[in-house]
Amino acid sequence: MKVILVMVFSSIIGIIPLSAQKKQKIDTTYAYQTTVMKQVVGLQTQSIQKDKFYLNSRSNALIKGGKNRVLLPVNLPNNTKEWYYVFSASRNEEEITNTLKTFNLAGELTNFIEQKSSLQQSVNSLNAPPGANICDIYVVDESNALLFKDKEDFTYDLSGSRENYKSGIVTVKKKSRNEVFLALNNPDNLYGIHLAIEIIAVVENIGFKEETIRIPVITYSN
Repeated sequence: MKVILVMVFSSIIGIIPLSAQKKQKIDTTYAYQTTVMKQVVGLQTQSIQKDKFYLNSRSNALIKGGKNRVLLPVNLPNNTKEWYYVFSASRNEEEITNTLKTFNLAGELTNFIEQKSSLQQSVNSLNAPPGANICDIYVVDESNALLFKDKEDFTYDLSGSRENYKSGIVTVKKKSRNEVFLALNNPDNLYGIHLAIEIIAVVENIGFKEETIRIPVITYSN
């Protein structure tokens, strides 16, 4: 009978977890420092174009062969997240020349990025430049640019386009294609207009920087 009790007691001890029999203490120390390369994603602005144009009236375009429609290629750099354009239209060339000199959208966007501000909210807070006469600006792809040029029906990016505007600051979300066009149109039958425009891309920039880290050493003790 005694032999049986000893065997049963020994069996019970055998099934008790090791952690319950002997609890270990874990100590963590930092032994040394090392340098690693960490990926950093940032934004930067890139100027695409800053210029002025003249658009004839529709009647002159028809009778005298002038152009009331102009296509402006927008060659966006790789990794463009979104892009912007600011414009102003007037019949007075001197006014447009002076207004163009005040355009500084690239600098304003750069300041917003450095301040880590929301770009869309910040741009919405900006005042549009002065403008005196209306124009149409459409964001189109290549196939619709050709339709626009031939004065046929075309489709365009609704949110990035403006009709019957004298001036404005417009945000255009990046699409899959790298090349798009701004289709500029003077809807006036009698008077030509001068148009100032600046185009800026916001590009995602991926880089690396050195970062010092401390390597932990874990020891176990009873």
